[in-house]
Amino acid sequence: MKRIKVAMVDDKSPYSKSLLEGYEKAGIDRLELAFFSPKVVSSRKRRLRCSFPNEKMVWTSNLYPFQIFRQVMRDRPDLVHVQYEFATFGSFLSSFLFPVLLMLLKMAGSKIATTIHSVIPRESVDAAFVQKSLPMRALGGFKGIEQFFRIILLILYESIVILSDAIIVHGKWYKRKLVESYGAIPCKIWVVPYGVDDTQNLDIKSLNLWKEHIAQRNVILFFGHVSPRKDIETLIKAFALFSKKDPRYLLLIAGRSPPYYAGYMNRLKSMVNQLDLSDRVVFTGYLTDEEIHVLYALSEFVVFPYVYAFEGPSGPLAFAIQHHVPVIGYGVGNLQQEIVDMKEGLLVPPMNTSALEEAMTALANNKALRMKFAENIGAKMPTRLWKEIARKTFQVYEELLAR
Repeated sequence: MKRIKVAMVDDKSPYSKSLLEGYEKAGIDRLELAFFSPKVVSSRKRRLRCSFPNEKMVWTSNLYPFQIFRQVMRDRPDLVHVQYEFATFGSFLSSFLFPVLLMLLKMAGSKIATTIHSVIPRESVDAAFVQKSLPMRALGGFKGIEQFFRIILLILYESIVILSDAIIVHGKWYKRKLVESYGAIPCKIWVVPYGVDDTQNLDIKSLNLWKEHIAQRNVILFFGHVSPRKDIETLIKAFALFSKKDPRYLLLIAGRSPPYYAGYMNRLKSMVNQLDLSDRVVFTGYLTDEEIHVLYALSEFVVFPYVYAFEGPSGPLAFAIQHHVPVIGYGVGNLQQEIVDMKEGLLVPPMNTSALEEAMTALANNKALRMKFAENIGAKMPTRLWKEIARKTFQVYEELLAR
């Protein structure tokens, strides 16, 4: 059968790295893949230490639509698969050029598949959202900023909906919101979950270092970008109440705060000091892949206090599935569809300190319940392995090109 020539456009994200490994593990030999990466890769991306097949460093943040178009015209792939997030192509403002990229790819004659890692519905954009979206702070004094941002979302998402031949999202909630908010055609959207690694091997050096660091205390974990749109303040307040009853526990806030949220991490640390929790709350900062796996393996349960429904913790949740770690989260959006309450974890109302504290107490005091949740969430793993995600993604390519 004819090989499919695909150009994947991304910024060396962990998602693309894992998807490429999935293609190899699935033994898909009909795929001829080239990878279009940025000319300048951040130090964090370089730490991935991954080699991409037929990698071509072709684009920069300010000119990426034209640079990628030029390379596509040279290579003439059957399909271009673009990974899209607001920060994929550099700064927040660089996202405004994304419709131009799609229009140029359409002119080039290649089929376009776009993976949207998070869908922001227009109704989510209110005053609180704008205030917590610090990249927009420079525009915060402008009258009508909320309406302006809704228009930007409309342009970005509707350009994807209209110009993409296929759209991949990580959950049914995202598909529904693309249809409701941006008029997407349902048959154009494929739901392909975020993948899970198939290994349980832990780095012994990292494991021993973190075991020494936590000093045999039980661990509650938060992992992800530390941003104002995640209700880490309520998590810290709830942990303060919980810790008075059970001082054996340590709260690890794992991850770093992006530069455009400057000052937020310092506010959280000040809060921890004011609540006299400095010996029981640890901010880890940036973690290597090895350390992330170790921390999940050492955790009793993980907490996802995601206020906004569109911020489903795809990557962090995948680690929980892989290491069979029970989940506590806010019962909103995609997380509410991913986690079955009282079966795989506990879902609580958003920004409710007492409810979150009660959920922590319930899991901490009931080992049988934790084991039940761990077994159930781990049962998701066989269908979420990266090789299965790669097969589903390749199926999207095949069906798209067969139309």
